[in-house]
Amino acid sequence: MRTFMDVHDDSTRLGKEIRLMPQSAKDAKAAEFNIEEVDWDPRSDGNVVCLLVAPDADAVRSYHAALGIPCGDVTEVSGLV
Repeated sequence: MRTFMDVHDDSTRLGKEIRLMPQSAKDAKAAEFNIEEVDWDPRSDGNVVCLLVAPDADAVRSYHAALGIPCGDVTEVSGLV
């Protein structure tokens, strides 16, 4: 498994949607796509940054699509500072 970061536009709308989404729905989709959510952060620049462990970038994109969350660029992270 590898670690990926992705960025979503419009943190106000998306942050609220993520908070309102039942954890059971996120857990079911995470299991379906073999995803582990590490963290997500609504940023002051209007974006939400997600950190996930996944088999590949396509799994990250598919996971977000299944949740109805538009997904921006997905970048593999080899280490954290």
